[in-house]
Amino acid sequence: MATAELVYPLAFPKSIAHKCEICGKTASRMCSKCRVTYYCSEEHQTADNVGIHDKICSTLASLRSKQPFLPSEEERRERDRELRDRKIHLIEVTRMIGERHVNLFFFWKEKTFCLFINFFISGLSRSF
Repeated sequence: MATAELVYPLAFPKSIAHKCEICGKTASRMCSKCRVTYYCSEEHQTADNVGIHDKICSTLASLRSKQPFLPSEEERRERDRELRDRKIHLIEVTRMIGERHVNLFFFWKEKTFCLFINFFISGLSRSF
């Protein structure tokens, strides 16, 4: 799990407002690994880390960081290709994790329903 650093609002220009990734409130913490993801509380950071952030932290850092100016058109094209590939990878990872969570939810929902029907039909006296 990535650790957090406190965000000091006076250290940033007035035009930059850092918002919590979970709820959108003003952030008071940031991920110390990627330094681009902000949270309003430790609970929201923990929730995001458990959900997906740990898996995409390094990719996020490279996508959200400022890109240097490259003088050559070929260098800019290559950088754009690399960024596109990272974005595609990020989309694939988040889709895979999202599908896993959805499938797990429906699995438990079906299992709970089956147990409920089993208890309803056979009663609580039957042991499993």
